[in-house]
Amino acid sequence: MNLTSKQFNINFITCPACNTQNIRKNQTCKECNNLKVGTFHEGYFLYWKQKYNRKVVKFNKVKRNINTIFNTSLGLAGVIGIITLTIWIGQKITSGTYNLTNYKFWEHKHQFIFLFWCSLAFIMFAWYRYSSSKTFHLIKKLKNGAKELPNNWGELKYFNSKYKIDVASGFSKNSLKIIESSFSLAAKLGDSTVTPLHISLNLINDKTVQIFLKRLNINKKNLILKINNQISLLSKENKNKNYVITLDNESKKTLIEAYLRGYQMGDKRIYALNLLLSLHVHSKIIREILFDMEIDEEKIKNCLEWFRIDNHIKIQKKLYSKMARFKPGGSMDRAFSAVATPILDHYSIDLTRKAKWAKLDYCVNRETKISSILSSFLTGKNACLLVGEIGVGKETLIEKIAKLMVTENVPTSLKDKRLLKLNIAKLTSGAKPNKIQEKILVALDEAKKSGNIIFYIEDIENLTGIKLGEGESISVAKTLASAIKAKKCLILATTTPSSFRKYLESQTLGNIFDIININEPKGNLAIQILESKVKKLEEKYKIFFTYGCIEQIVYLSNKYIHNHNLPKKAVEIIDQVGLHTIKTKGIKSTATKNDASKVISDITGIPLTKLSQDESQRLLNLEKLIHKDMIGQNQAVNSISSSLRRARVELREQNRPIASFLFLGPTGVGKTHLAKTVAKIYFESSKNMIRLDMSEFQHQDSVKKMIGSKEGNTSLLIEKVTIAPFSLILLDEIEKAHPKILDLFLQILDDGRLTDASGKTTDFTNTIIVATSNIGSVFIQEQISIGVNTKDIKDELINTYLNKHLRPEMINRFDGVLVFKPLNLDNLIKITELMITDIKKMLNKKGIILEVHNKGIEILAKEGFDPSFGARPLKRVLQEKIENKIADKILSGLVKRRDTIIINKEGNIKINKAKEL
Repeated sequence: MNLTSKQFNINFITCPACNTQNIRKNQTCKECNNLKVGTFHEGYFLYWKQKYNRKVVKFNKVKRNINTIFNTSLGLAGVIGIITLTIWIGQKITSGTYNLTNYKFWEHKHQFIFLFWCSLAFIMFAWYRYSSSKTFHLIKKLKNGAKELPNNWGELKYFNSKYKIDVASGFSKNSLKIIESSFSLAAKLGDSTVTPLHISLNLINDKTVQIFLKRLNINKKNLILKINNQISLLSKENKNKNYVITLDNESKKTLIEAYLRGYQMGDKRIYALNLLLSLHVHSKIIREILFDMEIDEEKIKNCLEWFRIDNHIKIQKKLYSKMARFKPGGSMDRAFSAVATPILDHYSIDLTRKAKWAKLDYCVNRETKISSILSSFLTGKNACLLVGEIGVGKETLIEKIAKLMVTENVPTSLKDKRLLKLNIAKLTSGAKPNKIQEKILVALDEAKKSGNIIFYIEDIENLTGIKLGEGESISVAKTLASAIKAKKCLILATTTPSSFRKYLESQTLGNIFDIININEPKGNLAIQILESKVKKLEEKYKIFFTYGCIEQIVYLSNKYIHNHNLPKKAVEIIDQVGLHTIKTKGIKSTATKNDASKVISDITGIPLTKLSQDESQRLLNLEKLIHKDMIGQNQAVNSISSSLRRARVELREQNRPIASFLFLGPTGVGKTHLAKTVAKIYFESSKNMIRLDMSEFQHQDSVKKMIGSKEGNTSLLIEKVTIAPFSLILLDEIEKAHPKILDLFLQILDDGRLTDASGKTTDFTNTIIVATSNIGSVFIQEQISIGVNTKDIKDELINTYLNKHLRPEMINRFDGVLVFKPLNLDNLIKITELMITDIKKMLNKKGIILEVHNKGIEILAKEGFDPSFGARPLKRVLQEKIENKIADKILSGLVKRRDTIIINKEGNIKINKAKEL
């Protein structure tokens, strides 16, 4: 049960006299009798009345010391008695007495026996004191409250005392000691009132609270320093010269609300942790201090729930162990005729038995779905099917049913029964269909005779494909459907939405089931599910997980990993975070938010950790890095670099791609090459580029290629983005695509997501979209040649040329429409140098040296220069004049390791042979 997420509103009433009149410290307010503040809840009035002064504090301290001495004395007396009995028995043994009747100490009179009987009385008294103490300081159950409530403080005086609750009565001894210490602190500082700051400072000394702070990764010393600073500021204005110190209204509201929250959460008494959330709610200063430490109310609630979950797991282990004594230990039922079930035992796993020994995982806050499943059987249905994606926790719900069956917390029809998980793989492995049917029929017969069996079938669609024979064959699924109709058994089963639609929806078996849809848990629920798994991992890896680590795993996995579902993917990731932490930091270290970011970054390839100094420098110098591989096109490079810097520091719309550009220009000017370069530098690999030739999507049917189909065709784009969500998507010649295809990309550019034919949504917010087009190439060349600037060219291109092929809303969705200038000869010379450098690198790997004359580079550049086709002719020239000839000479043996190839001033190849060794 998600206890901290409950709606919680309290209407406090405050005494007007205390606020408006100048009541002296040692006087009593006639209106409220110094209660000052309280609240009505379920017909009861709750308040804090307990007062402290120096005498009370000293008396309580002495009382505690006396109790400690007394309890220790009782314990010692008990130990002495056991020792004296042991000595007496030892004396009997050493005296050579071996007759057992002589060891009946209760029949003997001896000083040691007398001491033992006295110590036994002390032990019994100590146990009585302990048992009695457990009945004090308990939260009162609010039942049958008053029907008529007072309308003012005057009427409240005469309100029936049984409907009044001093909330201090529900506080644990340790909690009361914290409040008492807060009074002592205020007295020591000379403050007239106890504020939430005083309470918070003393609360930090509690061991459980210290673990809580560590979970939230709060620096204890830093927190104490901040609180002390605020107390010092208040103390200057809040000096006390009177004897009585009182709680201020914020503190009283804090304590009353803590009591009510504890009551609604089912706690027996108020412990130190119960105070934390109420302090945050009622103290603005504490909220601000924690806000500076990146802690908000939601984090406090989830972290409190973490402690509550851990406590519930401990309680449940004890509970199931206790209840196990009342459940059948073997495979036979104690409520029906004893019937053995050997086939079922062989082909199934008894989940109720596993629950009985606390071997099933804890189920967090799925009460609504559990209730739906149980209600399904109450309505007379014999079969219930949970439909949900892989990893959303369907089996955990089934296991929760098994636990409820063990504790008898289920409808009567499910009590005293066994929940068996059928092992379909074992049942069908190596057997012919008719043999499988035979096994199933025997299993069903055993279940009917036993009368106490509930089947759980995981992925029930696996039974639908098994046929029993040729011709008019009957499927195993139909056999099972007949058994369910005949009420031979109760069935719980699971499947996925796609499998349900494909195999069950229109089939006999599918129609018999009561369908319950199980959605992916997200947000706080996913965080709390993950919290329930942490204890085992901490024991496994000997490390400590912070709340920030868990929250980051859920947030980032939900945002960046879309081919798996919560909570399963988060559970798998936190295991990897544990492994990463122990490898990088060692045992007894702490797994933090950054550790979670690092692991998910490694999984997705997306940079999620804080910017390092090296990465910051790389982003600041992005233009220089791009220009190492890209010649010219300064405006396009500058525009892209600025967009990528904004994206990395998250100064962009989070529901759109990282950046999107439309590259316009003649062929061969570097549009595709710039996209490759950006992928290599920003995504750290040119492999992180998904290239789509849009000329292959000219027909309406091409939509199926892009997003798949209900018939099962895979989605070309979605499949690639799912595998590599951090990628550059290059759309070559976008104008050639069918309008329906362009509509898909309009959705991606607008919403950062795309839904495939099966209904699954894929995230595109971590991609860069680059579309290229040759529209208006001739116009661009003409305008550049007469000196028109690219901005004016772009405006004319959009208004006159581009609008004929692309809808205006499509054009407007791009972050930038960039015009690429035609290359000139100087550009070609630099490009030639880059291409020859690449040839050098390839030859160096073979141990061959390449030397180039500058004049030779110019000759090759001139031969490959064609303003209409950009750098494309240059590539052919280099292949024909350089690469092909070098390849021939290597194959013929004319060039070997350590030889030097020279491209001379005429652009031809010469070879210098190395000296023989």
